[in-house]
Amino acid sequence: MKKLIITTFLLFCSNAFALPNLIVEKDEYYNERLDDYVQQAFITSKENNIKINKVVINRDNCKIISSTENYLVELKFGEKVKVTPKFGCDILEVTVDTNKGTETYAFD
Repeated sequence: MKKLIITTFLLFCSNAFALPNLIVEKDEYYNERLDDYVQQAFITSKENNIKINKVVINRDNCKIISSTENYLVELKFGEKVKVTPKFGCDILEVTVDTNKGTETYAFD
């Protein structure tokens, strides 16, 4: 009986604290108007029904230049959203808050 209770508890805990199954990558492109490189983050879902509530870059020290509403989206498996910070921001960390939890991704 104790084994059944412990097993049930562990299964519940593993599902209750599940993190979002995402791929977060950063990339940069050359912007001719700025005559410099601009970085972007790409968030790809590895499962269905991921709702992104908020995206934070560099612990909220990097403003996102696109409307925040663009990131209140639901992603299905394989879908991707682009996040662009203000010019001059070096993306070191991206925190993604979703309906499945919050996860922080760090880059070197």
